[in-house]
Amino acid sequence: MIEGLHWLYHPQLTDSLIELMPDEARHVAALRLQPGAQVVLFNGAGQLLLARVEQTGKRLTTVSAIREIEYPRRPYRVHLAIAPTKNTDRLEWMLEKCVELGLDSMVLMHTERTVKQHVRLDRLERVALAALKQSQQPWLPALRSDTTYKNLLHQLAASDLRHTAVFVAHCADTPRTPLIRAHMLTDNWVLIGPEGDFSPSEISEAVQIGAQTVSLGNTRLRTETAGLIGVHTLHLMYENA
Repeated sequence: MIEGLHWLYHPQLTDSLIELMPDEARHVAALRLQPGAQVVLFNGAGQLLLARVEQTGKRLTTVSAIREIEYPRRPYRVHLAIAPTKNTDRLEWMLEKCVELGLDSMVLMHTERTVKQHVRLDRLERVALAALKQSQQPWLPALRSDTTYKNLLHQLAASDLRHTAVFVAHCADTPRTPLIRAHMLTDNWVLIGPEGDFSPSEISEAVQIGAQTVSLGNTRLRTETAGLIGVHTLHLMYENA
């Protein structure tokens, strides 16, 4: 049983005795865990270990592996492609909540109306890791910020569309299907535009590669709210299928 145990991150779980990284050692100290306490180690790539704290200290904390833990992966994937918001705090808040819900990857893409041009991925990775530990999930989502909307569409068009569903959410006054009623597949991408929404040509380009145009409700949402609602809705679609 791993319920109630604290989760700690370590990128390499190959040794029987593991020295924790400084941030995790400080976390153990803050939790006042003593030798003999059990914890869960995860590497962000799906591997989990039940472990025992062996030694604690300000400079050195070690744990020993007890056994591997099986954690089944979801039979579907949730991917978010979104234009970065001008306010970094809002973007980080959205990422935290999306990771808690379950997120396989997030792509920060540059669209015609994107204002924010630079995002610190190292900060976002720390936010994602903290959310992963809090929600107790073993897969760290892949984060990217090196692509344009057009390039992403080209990449999605080249994927196997028998298993990949692309949903472009926008506010234009054109026919749209509520996302909750759309058809999801194994790999599911929800695309969210910037504060000024996707341009008409960008919506048309998405439709040309087979994307489904969708709505996220009857109200006009902020970019970060739309990202969160999109991710949450994909999970609801699978649970209610």
